[in-house]
Amino acid sequence: MTEYTYRQIKSLVERNPNLFDGLDILNTKRAIKWLPGHMNIFNRFMVEALKAKEAGYQRYSARAIWHYLRHLHQIDLETRDLKLTNIVTPVLARVAMKLDPRLEGLFLLRGKGGETDG
Repeated sequence: MTEYTYRQIKSLVERNPNLFDGLDILNTKRAIKWLPGHMNIFNRFMVEALKAKEAGYQRYSARAIWHYLRHLHQIDLETRDLKLTNIVTPVLARVAMKLDPRLEGLFLLRGKGGETDG
C-alpha cells in the first residue's frame, strides 16, 4: 500500500487547480488545512477505498468510508479524542480519485446545492 504524504497532495492540488470546483471554498480550505496533521487517517481512507474497489464496487460512498473510520477512532481509547469532521469528505474523495487511477469514478461527486458531477 502506498503511503501518501501531504507534499504529494499539495503538489496534486497545485497541478489541478479545478479539482475542487463546485465545492464550498471555506470548507475546502479547512479540509486542506486539516490534512497535514491527519495523513494517517487519509492513508487509511485510501486503503478502505481500494478495498471497496477490489470488492467489485464501481461506485461507493466516501461518507460510508468516513463514518467507518470515525467509528474505529471513537472506540479506540488512544484516538477517541480525534474529531473527524464531515467537511473533509468531499475533498478526500476528489484527492483519492486523482491520486490513484484505480479509484477513478468510484465516488459520486457533488457540488454546491447537491448537483452531481458524474
